[in-house]
Amino acid sequence: MTASYKEMNRYFEMINRRVPARISRFIHWLRKPSSFAARLTVALLLILGGVFSFLPVLGIWMLPLGLLFIAQDVPLLQKPH
Repeated sequence: MTASYKEMNRYFEMINRRVPARISRFIHWLRKPSSFAARLTVALLLILGGVFSFLPVLGIWMLPLGLLFIAQDVPLLQKPH
């Protein structure tokens, strides 16, 4: 396991401690390798929501969360070793 993957796991654990149990289970399911298509869709929607953070319902918090989900599959977005 690389250091960047361990760091990503740490960030996801921090998020899981702060969200309700139902959302935590959903994040855990999204992180499974078999959920690639769903993870990519959710990540792109979160990034898009972060771009439109000036709207009242959406927020800038969506952008880093979307990038964190995509970083699981795109090594370019992961921290260099």
